[in-house]
Amino acid sequence: MQHTYSDEQLISAILEGGKSLEEAINWLYHQSGFQMQATKMVKNYGGSSEDAEDVFQEALTALTLNIRRGRFNGDSRISTYFYNICKNCWYSKFEKKQKQTLISNTLEQPAEGSYSPEDLLILTENQAKWTPVLARLGHICQQILSLWMVGYNMTEIAEKVGYKN
Repeated sequence: MQHTYSDEQLISAILEGGKSLEEAINWLYHQSGFQMQATKMVKNYGGSSEDAEDVFQEALTALTLNIRRGRFNGDSRISTYFYNICKNCWYSKFEKKQKQTLISNTLEQPAEGSYSPEDLLILTENQAKWTPVLARLGHICQQILSLWMVGYNMTEIAEKVGYKN
């Protein structure tokens, strides 16, 4: 097995398939540093080790398929291309998690017996009204609302989402 690959050699091995593909993927997985790169990026954006492993697996699969399908055109280094795939995978995963958290926080059910039937009907109607609206918000808006709902002040929210103020 080869200990290092240039971008051209890696593309060639992936396109060749068979044992070459297997060795290239093994190298990408264990020796390329791509997994560490994906883990660092995911953790910097609030993800867990499990999230990082999921993102790495998805990105590695996407990288391999994109090369085999001719979608990688060589305008950038493979490491840069891979990092961007990781970012897209993480943002997609993070957005889904944020939507689920926001919706579950919005739709939290009260303790049994604490509301009258009329209150439950109003709560259900409100949930039905707000769920589609919240789902249409952009990622940053959802993140801001989620942080605000759990008690962050505006300065903390601006810092978390990367705004100056």
